[in-house]
Amino acid sequence: MKIKLNNIKKARIDIIPLIDIIFLLLIFFIYTMLSMSVHKGVELSLPKSAFTQSVDKEDISVSIKKNNSVYINKIKTRLSEMTRILSEKTKTDKNATALLFADKNVEYDLLFKVIDKIKEAGIYKISLQAEEKGE
Repeated sequence: MKIKLNNIKKARIDIIPLIDIIFLLLIFFIYTMLSMSVHKGVELSLPKSAFTQSVDKEDISVSIKKNNSVYINKIKTRLSEMTRILSEKTKTDKNATALLFADKNVEYDLLFKVIDKIKEAGIYKISLQAEEKGE
């Protein structure tokens, strides 16, 4: 007579669902980090545009607040000193890009004075920044 013994299976941890969860967490953290914009400028109320694009590389941030104060990478600067400061920052990189953040209530005349100062410093790639227009 043959006796059948119930084989007791050892407990095991399935690793496939664990790997799925790890990849989902990894995707979540990568997406979160990419959606966080690194902005070296000051807090502004930017104008809205339907044709906004993200910028791959951020070299120099120039911000104009609504009280007509100008900042270069969060450092308050006089308009007369802008060309000198920007020239010093771009000595090593001749293909520097300037991101121009201007409050939506800034005077048109001041905006063009700042653009002229940026160009005098030898920076010809200027990106005007705006917020994405919500529907």
